[in-house]
Amino acid sequence: ESFAALQEYLDVAGEDIEPALQLLISEYCRYGLDRAWFYYPDTLPPDILAQLVRNGHIDPKLSFPLEDLYGDGQPCGQVGQEIYGCGAAFIYASRAFHRRAGMPFDLFCDRRVTALSFLPGGGVRLAFDSPAGCPARVVVRRNGKALPGTLRTEAASGLLHPLVETPDRMEFEARAGSTSVTLKW
Repeated sequence: ESFAALQEYLDVAGEDIEPALQLLISEYCRYGLDRAWFYYPDTLPPDILAQLVRNGHIDPKLSFPLEDLYGDGQPCGQVGQEIYGCGAAFIYASRAFHRRAGMPFDLFCDRRVTALSFLPGGGVRLAFDSPAGCPARVVVRRNGKALPGTLRTEAASGLLHPLVETPDRMEFEARAGSTSVTLKW
């Protein structure tokens, strides 16, 4: 809920937000995409899960997040799993992953996407919120078909070269200060 609420706050605040607050919220959401998965018991080693649970029980086969993680070595999930938190995965996925009809791949962006528009002749522009000094990670992943033979990727700072390139996936990093990426095929 906090992830969705903070992204909505950025939408509503627009240009009126203090730069330091924008940075804090943007970074919280960016790193939440990586950290949040470790609240799910099926992603944790079984030996760190609590054996004694105060409320209910832990079923690692259910992707319901744990109520509690501890940084001091205590077993995780002593309070149990949070049923109301199981919708978080859908919020993260719907905000970070983008699939559109007519796009020959799926996109992932670790920044808040503010617009996704098609370009004439085969291309897409992905606009995102990236505070000054912060890069954005963009991943192109095949969605059942092969990736386009030629994929030209550029940002305001110039052409982007893949950090990772396989037949199924390409990963780029838009330099700090970029607010959009254009992909042409």
